Amino acid sequence: MSSKNLAYTDLIVKKESGIGKIIINREAQRNAISPNTWKELEWAIDDFEDDPNIKVAIVTGAGNKSFAAGADLKAMQKRTAKDILSSNAPRVLMKMEQSRIVYIASINGVALGGGCEVALACDIRIASKNAKFGQPEVLLSLIPAGGGTQRLPRIIGESMAKDLIFTGRVIDGEEALRIGLISQLCEFEELEQETEKKAASILKNGPLAVEYAKTIMNSTITYDNRGYLLEKLYQGHLMNSEDTKEGISAFLEKRKPNFKGE
Repeated sequence: MSSKNLAYTDLIVKKESGIGKIIINREAQRNAISPNTWKELEWAIDDFEDDPNIKVAIVTGAGNKSFAAGADLKAMQKRTAKDILSSNAPRVLMKMEQSRIVYIASINGVALGGGCEVALACDIRIASKNAKFGQPEVLLSLIPAGGGTQRLPRIIGESMAKDLIFTGRVIDGEEALRIGLISQLCEFEELEQETEKKAASILKNGPLAVEYAKTIMNSTITYDNRGYLLEKLYQGHLMNSEDTKEGISAFLEKRKPNFKGE
């Protein structure tokens, strides 16, 4: 099905000259990702995959402040353990990661929680100097459950990944570049141009060679579904805990949480 025939409300999806573009278009919510956003993201990924003309895809956020500021916590406050276990987020990001298409994250602001996990599932990450990164879920008594516990250690190493996940701290673009979370940092005004330049530099190469290179590199990664399943199971358990209810409420009410380990 063509992207033109899909009723996108959370995304803007474009195709031009062999490049697909996905813009998370919830600027008023800082491009926070809702269950509907995940559904639409899967539509776009499947649509690109079915289009032989698309070789490279760019993922970014609307505006100049957020790539994606994590989950939509107002929506998450209503979610149950069953909702978490049936979430399609891990599947969507696995499709992106294992796609024949090269995905480039053009990170135009904060990429936190699920937003950071979307960037992690991309092949290349380019960021503007106003970008911020983090997996701050533990601050709400949650865990990164969109593959963050699996991909982040692979990309930046186990020690640094544990540091970021266990503390929930947020880092800037300079540190992200230093630890290998991104491959390029530029001024905000240059981000779109630099991302498109990167996409063009890939497109000019032999398409089969690029596709096969990605396939071979992915084949050396051990995809153990147990890790992704455990993310869901533990996140589901946390959704029933008093600490998580307190963490989300405290965040929305702009106060410090009072965790009790319950």
